[in-house]
Amino acid sequence: MLRERIEADFLTAMKAHDAGRVSVLRTLRAALQNAVIAARTSAKQELDDADIAAVITQEVKRLKDVMQDFTKAARTDLLEAANSELAILKQYLPEQLSLEAVREIAKTVVTRLRSEGISEFPAVMQAAMAELKGKADGTDVATAVREALTDTKGSA
Repeated sequence: MLRERIEADFLTAMKAHDAGRVSVLRTLRAALQNAVIAARTSAKQELDDADIAAVITQEVKRLKDVMQDFTKAARTDLLEAANSELAILKQYLPEQLSLEAVREIAKTVVTRLRSEGISEFPAVMQAAMAELKGKADGTDVATAVREALTDTKGSA
């Protein structure tokens, strides 16, 4: 299970005195613990690997947002640190699909739902995200869905 792998890697990093990795994994463990507490109040009670991947994805998104701020502020030192944190977190995520693969799936969803035009974006986006959960970045999915809906409107 993913949670045991994170715990084992955390202990290994502590023994190796890898401060950067320990810090990232400690933050991740705290986020996972918060998710566990939230799950206790829901019907689910426990986190499975998909839930853990969702927490990691949220952490990756948070880091990407911070990295944009660092870029705007020209803080290359903090940007490099955030990049290394991002690399560590991505090790625990499943392989992400390429943008081209996401585009193909978005086209399939648009065809399946018989959607025409950007006005149907929310419904198509919901269906595409359900199909691509954990396999692709939400920004990439939104871009691919917009392109697919624009293509169908132009060809109709």
